[in-house]
Amino acid sequence: MPQKQSDYAMIYYYFGENGWSLPDNIFALIWSKMKNEGSLKKVFYGGKCQKPNEMLDYFKQNNKITSVFFDGCEPVAIGWLMDICRNHAYAHFCTFKSVWGKDAIRIGRQCVDWWLSLKGADGPLFDTLIGHTPTENKLALRFIKALGFTEIGAIPKMGFDVYANKKIDITISTKEQDNG
Repeated sequence: MPQKQSDYAMIYYYFGENGWSLPDNIFALIWSKMKNEGSLKKVFYGGKCQKPNEMLDYFKQNNKITSVFFDGCEPVAIGWLMDICRNHAYAHFCTFKSVWGKDAIRIGRQCVDWWLSLKGADGPLFDTLIGHTPTENKLALRFIKALGFTEIGAIPKMGFDVYANKKIDITISTKEQDNG
């Protein structure tokens, strides 16, 4: 099947003078797609966002930089940074099945490039993006490797999967600012 040739629109989710940059119902749609495609419990393995309104509240919290990608009016991916501290942040992604493959990688790279292009008072806002992924989620690990993240190693029992009711190993990966 040929890859889609159109570009995807990236919308930065923020609160401005005119309110939120995306309508609330977008997050109910994203939640529904994640649930129907089986990614909700994989992405939010710690138990957050079990209901659509919880997802909306989660993304309205101040400590996130969120980007939603659209094909026309249809959301096809979401990426967000959280736990922002000094020069680094934790990166999170979810792409929907309609863009899996080369398009998902293109979208992910666009998101990472945008995050790393953000400027602070003294230069780049972020020198390092950090991923923490359940070690058994091989698909996600291949995806972030394709985005240029380097696997640092796994920390045994760092996470807890509330759905499986067990401690899980977490693989730490990083993507550094290219200063060369």
